[in-house]
Amino acid sequence: MLPHLAEVTVDGIHESAGRIVIEARSGRDRAACPGCGTESARVHGRYHRWLADTALAGRPVVIRLLVRRLVCREAACARVTFVEQIPGLTRPHSRYSPPLRAALTAIGVALAGRPGARVGPTRRPHLPAEEMIMTVGGPGSGYLSGSQRKTHPYVSADRGAGWCPTCRFRDADSTAAGLHR
Repeated sequence: MLPHLAEVTVDGIHESAGRIVIEARSGRDRAACPGCGTESARVHGRYHRWLADTALAGRPVVIRLLVRRLVCREAACARVTFVEQIPGLTRPHSRYSPPLRAALTAIGVALAGRPGARVGPTRRPHLPAEEMIMTVGGPGSGYLSGSQRKTHPYVSADRGAGWCPTCRFRDADSTAAGLHR
């Protein structure tokens, strides 16, 4: 039913503040360092990470994932510690599950950002138009040309004109064409 949770151990499911909360943790004992590839099981610390997921029976779902910060065993590696990533579920700095990211991207491409943000609340509440636009674009997509800082895309929008001057896409057709370039 939830294939993106195949790599985690679900510790519990409960309701909180009108949403379904899935408590989960990694199902693996060790993880590979993204810097050198060496596997490590030595835990430096743990913390909870929240990922929004697709709605279930019309109710918002969040995954409260307990992740570990591990110590790299390779002395020559530039990374001393790293955070484990769950294959098929997490990636660095992501706040969405893969199914929700795919749904939001499809909505954003089809409806060109701001209208997609009005549809998005059925999938995740309180999704601003700017976040919908950032979900569609990404590093190297051309959609956010010149508006990226580090690895996180940013969009400068002209709210008065109702469109994003950096992107220069005014409707769904030109957005789709721009993303395919």
